[in-house]
Amino acid sequence: MKLENKSYPKDFRNALIGLLHEKQENLDQYDEEENEEIKRIEENIFILEKGIKTEYNKVNIDIEDHILNSDEISEVTFIQVQRILRLFFELDGFIKTEEQIRNHPKVFKLKFQGFNDHDDEELDNGQVIVAEYLIMKQKKFQQYKGIFREGKGNVMERYIEIINFFENRKINTSSIIEYLDS
Repeated sequence: MKLENKSYPKDFRNALIGLLHEKQENLDQYDEEENEEIKRIEENIFILEKGIKTEYNKVNIDIEDHILNSDEISEVTFIQVQRILRLFFELDGFIKTEEQIRNHPKVFKLKFQGFNDHDDEELDNGQVIVAEYLIMKQKKFQQYKGIFREGKGNVMERYIEIINFFENRKINTSSIIEYLDS
């Protein structure tokens, strides 16, 4: 059974753009000449904002329909979903104090380093744990989870569905975060 196609209101797009502007304002206090990573972040913000504005007008974005009917997701829509997920990764990682930026530039690389070697339970439950990582470690992603889906089922189940969406696209869960950051 296929769900009726529908789109989220422009509030969805505006919420994403609003997050980008929030990030831009936060970066304005820094001297871009002092940190090449700040320049890269600002370039990403510009690209993401432009992408959100243009792609949103091309595609009816309904994340729930896309997850449930993933076999019919177009390549354009897949790219859009990827951008949106990546956006939340970047926003969560980029809001740092000046001291953190100066002393810990590597935090901006946003590379998932894997689970602790001693934690066999996490390794044995890879798919669930990756979903949990997305939920619990990415604060902006958690804060705006309502944008993605409303309905019955707990939060973990919803995000496992998002992981399943990527699994249907033959993306290994062990490298999903690296994939999104590539």
